[in-house]
Amino acid sequence: MARFTIRVELLSKKDDIFEALLEESSGGIYNDLHNAMEAETFLRIIKDEITEKLYNLPPAEYNYISDLDNVDQVTNRVEEVVKLVISDKIDMSYRILVTESENRRWVNLEESDRWLDFNQYQMMEIKQITKRIDKLLGD
Repeated sequence: MARFTIRVELLSKKDDIFEALLEESSGGIYNDLHNAMEAETFLRIIKDEITEKLYNLPPAEYNYISDLDNVDQVTNRVEEVVKLVISDKIDMSYRILVTESENRRWVNLEESDRWLDFNQYQMMEIKQITKRIDKLLGD
């Protein structure tokens, strides 16, 4: 399975990234982005495969696992989501970074203690299995 880490920055042409990041704590555009990304199984949590514990990623970073998508396909999907989220924002632009890696390590990420996170992670895995079955069946 391919593992992707995605970073999205939303930029205001009037100001800088810091204003948009500040909005995250009060809902704002980043909250809309998180909801849209999670609907597409891009999650803000990462799983330690050894301990099976879940950890929160830094702000505006996402985790995606797939054995069907390559880095170009993932980048295109992320860009579609971002464009949809900012479509009604006149002075917004964005930056996207997608990396694919075999191994990922982290230090000092906050352990996620929310049941919802575990449920979301399981749903992402189920959706990936469903995609594989559909591909095998030719759908």
